[in-house]
Amino acid sequence: MRWHLASQLAGSVGLALLYLAGAQASRVFAVPPGYASMVWLPAGIALAAAMRFKPEVLVGVVLGSGLNNSMIGASPWAGLLIGIGAALQAWVGARFIGDCCLRTWRCIAKIVLLGGALGCLVNSHIGPRFLALFGAIEWANLPENSARWWLGDTLGVVLFAPISLLVIDRCRQTSPKPSSPSPSCSPQS
Repeated sequence: MRWHLASQLAGSVGLALLYLAGAQASRVFAVPPGYASMVWLPAGIALAAAMRFKPEVLVGVVLGSGLNNSMIGASPWAGLLIGIGAALQAWVGARFIGDCCLRTWRCIAKIVLLGGALGCLVNSHIGPRFLALFGAIEWANLPENSARWWLGDTLGVVLFAPISLLVIDRCRQTSPKPSSPSPSCSPQS
């Protein structure tokens, strides 16, 4: 039991650090006014984690996103609520996609359309509203910020979820410790 809890804690902390590193890299693509980046790499990292690990690891997304948003000027409460939205978005996107690997065009299309275009509607509606509610952005800029947020998250999923999935799957193949299997890569997936 303790090993399981320690393993989940380590996974969440690792995911939080990866999320935060991806957020720092994504700041290069930020466009004023507001907080939205035109390419948000952590959205892809979070989706891949949600697809391959238990939902409990998404606490790392909440922590990484909350810390990032607080570091760039959002209130701690807004950061926490945006982090919850980011974790919810990853979880919803992973549920939409289901069990899939990267060996089929169907799976890639599911990642792009269901995890990206559709799934990224979640936090693009949650995040900017909390920023406006806590005074970090103007309500008048909400539609523009929501659209940029959606685009940035979607591009982050399209560009970085497949790379993250390949890394996760490769690490699982080379890991000496047994882990849960990656999804079946049959032609039907």
